[in-house]
Amino acid sequence: MNRSQILLEENQYQLLKQISKSRRASIAKLIREAIDIVYKLKSNRKSKTTLSRLAGIAKGTGEAVARNHDHYLYK
Repeated sequence: MNRSQILLEENQYQLLKQISKSRRASIAKLIREAIDIVYKLKSNRKSKTTLSRLAGIAKGTGEAVARNHDHYLYK
């Protein structure tokens, strides 16, 4: 492990201190966990294809449009 020094805003430090006490974990451990979470989220976003990012952007009635797509495309 490498030692690092960071500067936190007062509210960030107080929040970490409070979580640290409730979870009985060091502030350093909480920061390491936060970094891991952010890294995983960003990695997951990068792994998605452009088409998969489009899924769910439209709103509908909930009707099964995909099964009868010709009906909706060629009305």
